[in-house]
Amino acid sequence: MAASLNLTLNRIGQFGAYVALYVMLDWLSLIQPFVAIGVTPWNPPAGLGFALFLHHGVQLVPATVVAIALADVLFRGLSVESGETVPSALVTAFGYAGAAWVLRRRVRLSLGLENHRDLLWLLGAALGASLLIALAVVAIFTWSGRVAADDFALVALHFWIGDLIGIAVLTPFVLLLMKRRLFAEALRRTGRIEAALQLGAIGLGLWVIFGLERSDHFEFSFTLFLPLIWIALRGGLVGASCGIVATQLGLILATQLKGFDAATVTQFQVLMLAVAVTGLVLGSVVDERRRAEAWQKEHESELAHAARLTATAELAGALAHELNQPLTALISYARAAQSLIEAGPAAAGGAEARAMIDRAVQQASRAGDIIRNSREFLRRGDLRILSYRAGPDQPDAQQHRGDGPRRQRPARDRARSRDRCGRCRPRAGRRARQRSGLPAGDRRARLRALRHHQAERHGPGARDLPVDHRGAWRAHLGRGRRCRRRRARLHAPRRHRPEPGGIRPRGRVMSDKPAIFVVDDDAAVREGLGALLSVKGYAVATFESAEAFLAGMPAGLDASKAGACLLVDLRMPGMSGLDLHRELKRRGIRLPVIVISGHGDIPMAVAALKAGVVDFLEKPFDTDVLLASIGEAVQRAAAPAASGLGDLKERVAQLTPREREVMALVAAGHSNKVVAHRLDIAVRTVEIHRARVMEKTGARNLSELVRMAIRLEGEAQ
Repeated sequence: MAASLNLTLNRIGQFGAYVALYVMLDWLSLIQPFVAIGVTPWNPPAGLGFALFLHHGVQLVPATVVAIALADVLFRGLSVESGETVPSALVTAFGYAGAAWVLRRRVRLSLGLENHRDLLWLLGAALGASLLIALAVVAIFTWSGRVAADDFALVALHFWIGDLIGIAVLTPFVLLLMKRRLFAEALRRTGRIEAALQLGAIGLGLWVIFGLERSDHFEFSFTLFLPLIWIALRGGLVGASCGIVATQLGLILATQLKGFDAATVTQFQVLMLAVAVTGLVLGSVVDERRRAEAWQKEHESELAHAARLTATAELAGALAHELNQPLTALISYARAAQSLIEAGPAAAGGAEARAMIDRAVQQASRAGDIIRNSREFLRRGDLRILSYRAGPDQPDAQQHRGDGPRRQRPARDRARSRDRCGRCRPRAGRRARQRSGLPAGDRRARLRALRHHQAERHGPGARDLPVDHRGAWRAHLGRGRRCRRRRARLHAPRRHRPEPGGIRPRGRVMSDKPAIFVVDDDAAVREGLGALLSVKGYAVATFESAEAFLAGMPAGLDASKAGACLLVDLRMPGMSGLDLHRELKRRGIRLPVIVISGHGDIPMAVAALKAGVVDFLEKPFDTDVLLASIGEAVQRAAAPAASGLGDLKERVAQLTPREREVMALVAAGHSNKVVAHRLDIAVRTVEIHRARVMEKTGARNLSELVRMAIRLEGEAQ
């Protein structure tokens, strides 16, 4: 009760202050009144009322009616009992309140006049509303006999100009005054000294117009525009509104000191209307330009930040790929050595285990070198371009670009020498970009420091990480390009050589042992996986590329006879792992494929699984998971399992509609964030639904879930 009473008292106090201010402004502007109803050349109360209607709404209508009627009674000799005072007050109040309602509710006008559109709508609404109100009010006074019918048009014109100039001068100023932050920013941008000089320029312009004794005072009227242009360019719309108010006050004061009649004052008010509109439009344009420049700078900053994040993500991905290679080999060697040790303390087995442990240590050192080189790369200074021409006995170099290198592979149609397979001639040297601070002695050593940081393989090192694309750019740095037609390296099971009928890189498969073909461009990964799978009892053949596998593939290969399986890297120079899978399908070779990659992500995994691969493993992977996938692939090749589609449908039927949506989107390759955005739910909710989907369907990983979705989709089609 007390709170509502205080609120009522506050509103009464605000209404009282508004009425007092309205009446005071009407009294101050009552100069050179025109005809009996006291039409003035400038009506600032109309500007004040219109601004407050825009801010507070129609609740100010009663206070405005009271203020208009009180001013008419006090200063114009009208009485409340007469039939025109209250109707004219009601027309004025409801007219400006209606225009304000349209601007706020229909046009969605911003009270801060934040763009050019808002200012034009404000001026247009003021133009139309003041004209209609002037016609209606003058018609009321004409009907009551206070205005002659012959003077209707002239009185309505003076009334309209007075209200319009009052709104143009005072309404923007009042609206912006309520935004104190805008005034503070404009004053800080202009400065007190410059603001004083601008006021002095306004006074100088008024003196040129009215101080010089000339017959025509409109001869130098252009001097009113010059200071206002200066103010608008420096202070924007806020500065322009302040300059317009100062110019209007100075103009009214000068006309009164000169003793001009009402007609001359009205002419100056028409001039002031042009000055006000020009200043407001110019100030609005300046503000929009500043906002556009600020938005552009912010947008450029966001783009630069996004570019840095993208480059960082690509750099992290490339670094992760470089680390995944030795880690995968290290894990494979360690698991193979562990299996040898657990098998027994045989001398041969112990020697093999020690050799594998040594290789694991080498791979750990390799990973440490990658980390150290990366740290040095990040600590060094800026990049500079070095011109270097490689000789016939030196490795070549590709052109590097420091701002997001987009390196091009060498052309395949260059002239090649005819020695051996015709692929081993070094190319001419090119320009190379090198970090400043590298050893300045041997050019070849500097080039290898830039390009070659990986043991026993070719490819980008820690100082040559691709940041503009995921695929690695690899070019061999030896004396010549290595011939890909090398024989595959064989890894036999522990403690015995390959049998005469075992798996060979060429020839027909004659053994019943499961055959695993490992295709990877990293030598350490190939050897590590070969050693691990050999210890586990598989017959293993390794190849350094997809082309080498196709060239050395055993003739008449049929996975259903020997239970063979292909373990292939996704990204390799030349033909990729998926390209190799498609080529095998085109040739009609039924060989289950397991794809491994150091650049794995959900869309990539889904694409591989939809292409028909058995599994998709991201390096470094758990050896138990690898062996389980290989076992499943070998079993599927030897004896294809029944579809089990009915059981799968029963498990999927247990899912809720939301869980089915999550399953479909996840199986389509979308991340949790994308799924959350598509379904308009939280990421945590997606994670919960995803866990429930995995539990109800019995999928052990994403690969199985995708395979289930593919089977259901194929059945539906």
